[in-house]
Amino acid sequence: MFPHLTMWKEIKSALKELSKDTTIIMHNAKFDLHFMGLNPTKGGWKILDTTVMVHLLDSRNKKSLKESENTFLGTDSKRHHVAAAPARTKIWDWSLDLVSAYCANDCLVTCGGFISKTGS
Repeated sequence: MFPHLTMWKEIKSALKELSKDTTIIMHNAKFDLHFMGLNPTKGGWKILDTTVMVHLLDSRNKKSLKESENTFLGTDSKRHHVAAAPARTKIWDWSLDLVSAYCANDCLVTCGGFISKTGS
């Protein structure tokens, strides 16, 4: 499933520890948490899900991060990262450097969108 299993376990452990006293901003938290096998209700996590926020602003909005970035920030930063990837490959086949940059960009877009709309 995940080629870097040791790192996968470290990420899950860090998320569990971080979530104890931190509000986490995620886009499509339900999918990501399910994918990682994490249950936020067991730890009393505080999660702000930008997918839900996009829906609540206007249920007609498309919910993907790419579409949300375009709608609310007026940018399309994913294109650069996908263009840098080898042709016709899935993200789990990309180099760790490329995956890291792609994921870091998603975090910046998610947090940037939240901050720009709330003024926080």
